[in-house]
Amino acid sequence: MYQGLEELQHWVAHQVSVQVVDLWEIEKIQQVSSDEYMVTWYFEAHTNEDRIAFDGLSAINFRDGKIKRVAEYASKHEHTRPYQDL
Repeated sequence: MYQGLEELQHWVAHQVSVQVVDLWEIEKIQQVSSDEYMVTWYFEAHTNEDRIAFDGLSAINFRDGKIKRVAEYASKHEHTRPYQDL
């Protein structure tokens, strides 16, 4: 978790130095109340050693037209369906 602009700026600077974003696709934006949105997305990036891919969800709260809080969640992109053939 990062709190405040300074911590966020350090995190962004670090990420830019170690990975390249290949795809960040917004799948759906849903307004759930007057000041809250849910955004689902898919993310792909790579580093020198690794490839990263996952599905994500951001819960974004606003106050007075500014972002108050962002909570982000990630899920493995590869899914199994063990009962698919039943």
